[in-house]
Amino acid sequence: MQAKAEYGRLDGCGGLSNSTLQALLIILKSSLEYAARERYMPQVEFVLKCPEVKQEPANDAQYAGLSAEIQALQARLAEIDSTRQKNENAVEHINEIISMAADMKHLVMGFDDKIVRQMIACIKVISSEKLLVIFKTGLEREVLLM
Repeated sequence: MQAKAEYGRLDGCGGLSNSTLQALLIILKSSLEYAARERYMPQVEFVLKCPEVKQEPANDAQYAGLSAEIQALQARLAEIDSTRQKNENAVEHINEIISMAADMKHLVMGFDDKIVRQMIACIKVISSEKLLVIFKTGLEREVLLM
């Protein structure tokens, strides 16, 4: 049992825990009692004691590292949830726009010279490749000619 307490793990990383050793002792004791009762072996008085397994003291640096990792993962999860919510809102908005566009199919969409004249204050030629469009609201926009 002492060997199991020190080297009993299958992965080779140490011994078994106290609770596992106690469970093994209960099974061993029950098996021996059964064998004696069924006369497979003589009745023997025995005392089985569980060896004490020394628990390693907690490593504060290791706990701090794990705690920091947990907090980072929780922050990342919150960020992912936020992004997911934004994406869902964007999808809803796009679906609303598609619905509105479907309702506007009967409207004629085309160039309206009167509307353009109402919106644009002036157009300045900057070069043979650029125009400066000045809207009545004061907004200016450079346009490249192809």
